[in-house]
Amino acid sequence: MSQFSIATFYKFFRIANTVEIQTQLKDLLTKNNVKGTILIAEEGLNATISVSSEREAQVLDEISKITRHAMDYKINYSHSHPFEKLKVKIKPQIITVRGIDDIPFSPGTYLKFREWNALLDDKHTKLIDTRNSYETCVGIFKDAIDPKVENFSEFFHWLDDYVATLDKDNAIAMYCTGGVRCEKTTSYLKMKGFHNVFHLDGGIIRYLQECGTSSDSKWIGDCFVFDNRIAVKSNMEAVNKNF
Repeated sequence: MSQFSIATFYKFFRIANTVEIQTQLKDLLTKNNVKGTILIAEEGLNATISVSSEREAQVLDEISKITRHAMDYKINYSHSHPFEKLKVKIKPQIITVRGIDDIPFSPGTYLKFREWNALLDDKHTKLIDTRNSYETCVGIFKDAIDPKVENFSEFFHWLDDYVATLDKDNAIAMYCTGGVRCEKTTSYLKMKGFHNVFHLDGGIIRYLQECGTSSDSKWIGDCFVFDNRIAVKSNMEAVNKNF
């Protein structure tokens, strides 16, 4: 087994005691030589961390106990820490959307990879990549619409213009790296009155873990990640090149 486990996870839930949660998580992770980033806000938690594989189960179990919520951990592996240091920060939002005050949390329908592939086979489905242009240039789903935006807030301006031409019953499929951005983008579309909004469960990371190397995969290229690996291949191994 590789030496380090990389855990990506998030959850939207009400956190009243953000400072207390921050202190407890920082103490736990520092004690166990965990590196990476955890963002805490009143709306929930968003994180990617790396931990020694032998301590993985214990640390992740303790995180769930501290937050009092079961987390959907997406795990992959590395031969070294892909992060330089540990950051546990309190933020206004766990995924920042500037210029939009409130998006009621009501995400689209989650699809596993087989359901996702079936939806993408329908030529009427509008498949939208919610990521930034520096991510989409590394890899993208076949036939996906690339908004070519530089940040997540800019994406919403693009989205407003794009969906203005669509019927509210159009099937819209959205995806991102781990799923957290689509929680907000699909909620936003439902707020705007769209009914058939879908979301790749676990994002690109889980999709590649489940079918990245199979003939069923509709993914093209590599997947940009926010750590020292820069990107991973369809088999989730680090890409040894610069972009």
